[in-house]
Amino acid sequence: MTLRARSLHARLARNIFHTMQRGAAARTELSGTDTVGCSSRPSGDCAPVLRGRARSPLDACPHADWASGPRPDLSGLSARQRARLAEAWLADAMDAHRKIALGAQLSLEFLSQGAPPELLRSAQRASLDHITHAEICFGLASAYRGRPAGPPPGPGQSGAEPSLAVTVRHGCMGDTIAAMVATVAAEGCQDPVVRRALHTMASDRTRHAGLAWRFVAWSLRHRREPADPRHIADTFAVRAAELGVEREIPRREGSGWLASHGRLSGRQLQEITSVTLREVVLPCAHALLSPD
Repeated sequence: MTLRARSLHARLARNIFHTMQRGAAARTELSGTDTVGCSSRPSGDCAPVLRGRARSPLDACPHADWASGPRPDLSGLSARQRARLAEAWLADAMDAHRKIALGAQLSLEFLSQGAPPELLRSAQRASLDHITHAEICFGLASAYRGRPAGPPPGPGQSGAEPSLAVTVRHGCMGDTIAAMVATVAAEGCQDPVVRRALHTMASDRTRHAGLAWRFVAWSLRHRREPADPRHIADTFAVRAAELGVEREIPRREGSGWLASHGRLSGRQLQEITSVTLREVVLPCAHALLSPD
């Protein structure tokens, strides 16, 4: 873990503490939330990639609408290396696509619990961000494998887990960790197109994490059906155990070419997850659930 990464952990923790304080207050301004990454959305480099005939269930998008996105430099990559990069970005794309439905579910939860307008606006913006992230990742996967990739037909699965638990798991914890992963990956990325995409996703994920922490803080005090702090604490504890450092990670270490295209090794992901849990997520959860 670099010194810059550790300073980013501290900055992210400070931002979350401030976010929770605003969420617990009666007023809920969201426009001033800081981000870990500074970025702009990819623009000129987002030309359509090669279009082709669907060859697998993941190519089921008939007009390859999801395959337009960032186009990295493929020179110097072997077929095996391109396939591995495509596989990794495709997994990220499917995850982002599933979160589109999840975001819609959470927006309805915010609405049903009487959330203020700024929380609702931020929730809607986050849902749009998930679409953008899916486009970016499907575009990269399509470019690396040389033919279009898209989601399977049908709606994404949001599951039946209670919405507040989903917010804790996927927002407070998942997005906080994902923001750090994207930020660290961008540090070592040599491809400018992929690096801009990673900065975009790091910035967006930081905002999503801030929204999740603020909504949970607001839910503990202001929502129509008061949240149970014990259930929230249990959700943090269970998910932290699932992400614990004792989990076995395959020894598939990153190499120069992999890092240069924005991908981290399993060991790096384990380290970032562990440190972010220890230095950011769990201290913030303790502050969130501590009696006033």
